[in-house]
Amino acid sequence: MAFGSITVERVDGESVVVATGEQDLSTVDDLERALAEACEHGGSVIVDLSESTFIDSSIAGSLLRYARDAALATVVAPPGAEPRRLLDLLGFAEVAPLAGSRDDALRALRESA
Repeated sequence: MAFGSITVERVDGESVVVATGEQDLSTVDDLERALAEACEHGGSVIVDLSESTFIDSSIAGSLLRYARDAALATVVAPPGAEPRRLLDLLGFAEVAPLAGSRDDALRALRESA
């Protein structure tokens, strides 16, 4: 099993929550803490799942809650990747934008500013 990690980075004045490896019930509290920390910094919050190999419903639910509260600017999940498949099945793009790469997400934020 590839355990997951979650970190918060600052990129171009935006907070990027980076989740790598497998993300599930065992890491959802870490995700919640990282999202809360990112929101405290101000600016937009991007969640980058491009290095995540798996997310379960607890992770998707947390992302949906933050997206509904307008705390997430976008989620990076490459098309065809396991996390993106689940987010697509849940209709996540109806709540918050999905981007194929971090560069795409940052570019969309700059263009919308």
